[in-house]
Amino acid sequence: MNSDPDEMALAHAALQGMRQPLLVLDGQSRPRLRNPAAVELLARGDVLAHRAGRIACADVESGRRLTDALEEVLQGGASCRRVRLARTPAVGEVAASIRSLHANGSGEPLAVLSLFQAEACPETHARILASTFGLTPAEARIAAQVANGLPMKEIARGLDIALSTARSHLQGLFEKTGARRQADLVRLLLLASAL
Repeated sequence: MNSDPDEMALAHAALQGMRQPLLVLDGQSRPRLRNPAAVELLARGDVLAHRAGRIACADVESGRRLTDALEEVLQGGASCRRVRLARTPAVGEVAASIRSLHANGSGEPLAVLSLFQAEACPETHARILASTFGLTPAEARIAAQVANGLPMKEIARGLDIALSTARSHLQGLFEKTGARRQADLVRLLLLASAL
């Protein structure tokens, strides 16, 4: 990205409009830019928090994984790393993607931290997935739970349906999304719900 003020303003406006929490971090885990969704997530403090000018994870193991991934990306070992941050009853599954960003005129390495989390409102999450992939209401409910990382037995029990019915809907998800593996399906669902 060049430093054209109009282009920078457009990029900033796009970042601010994203529902997905996004932060631009430097090598010291200091946030250089964050969108409103990231500000809200940081204020809650249940996954990430802003402490002493730096981004910190709520639990030690997640913090280690995030720090290692950020260091690897900023040192050029990888252009992108994905890490699982947390799974709590209040938040559900939270995963992060860290991507190298080469837009800083000072030459300082920066990275974009994108956070993917289960929707607070499963009905909204299901509607977004239904409209994105053309899912039936039943498939959308299953998709929302799959995106939360729940096993099929738990999904079937929670939705009060037979396990065979849940698996049949899962097969429909694979067909409609084009995913071949459940990990790919989860990634697609999380990405779709973040936009």
